[in-house]
Amino acid sequence: MKEENDKSKKLQTVERALDVLYLFHKYNGITLSFVAEEMNMSTTVAYRLLYTLADSGFLRQEKASKKYYLGEKSLLLGYSAIRSQELEKTAYPIMKRLMDKCGLSVILTSLTDMQSLCVEKIEAEDDLQLSMRVGGIYPLHKGASNRPLLAYMEQWYRESGLPYGWHHIEAGSVSG
Repeated sequence: MKEENDKSKKLQTVERALDVLYLFHKYNGITLSFVAEEMNMSTTVAYRLLYTLADSGFLRQEKASKKYYLGEKSLLLGYSAIRSQELEKTAYPIMKRLMDKCGLSVILTSLTDMQSLCVEKIEAEDDLQLSMRVGGIYPLHKGASNRPLLAYMEQWYRESGLPYGWHHIEAGSVSG
């Protein structure tokens, strides 16, 4: 009964618009036909959603390719989300001390939807340059910075979302 009540509180149009925005965590630039197909909706509904999001500044459309990209308001929301986590007050000073002590670059990642989100990074001058960018989303089973996320994850959770073979990492281990 509770699940039915929760569904009745949702606005389907808002949920669909949010789902459209969420597509951008996987794809850089999407077309009207792609949205309609990916979300199993008519092109008319997809067009109205994309038009509304673009008109509101959450998306922008490149005229030549007709692809949609995240707009300025989406970028502002992302920065606001990062700021709301108060990283500068908490994690950044610790990361800086760690970098100064070890002389190596430091990356802060977060588990997001069975992927790794690069939340913050500090690059040491004499260390290798990092290819991860703040705000970037990366496969959990790739990259050394993701190993701690995997190592301390519950086994059942690892098994539920990683490619075959990668979920056999032992708890507490940072080797794959």
